[in-house]
Amino acid sequence: MDTAKIFTNGGSQAIRLPKTCRFDNDEVFVNRIGNIVMLIPKEDRWKNMVRSIDYFTDDFMVEVYPPSNKDKREEF
Repeated sequence: MDTAKIFTNGGSQAIRLPKTCRFDNDEVFVNRIGNIVMLIPKEDRWKNMVRSIDYFTDDFMVEVYPPSNKDKREEF
């Protein structure tokens, strides 16, 4: 995993992204959830979100939300 340097630029914080994480866009959406910050390209944001689903494994969050029988339903 790459790391990025955080520095102050005027009254704002800035992050110098490694080459492998650079954006082709001029702007990104910024969202904070707890201590996680997400940067999402403004162009085609939903396309990128849908494509990212393929990176999750079948056992993603199984320990947090174990499968239960009530989720299984009779087929039509």
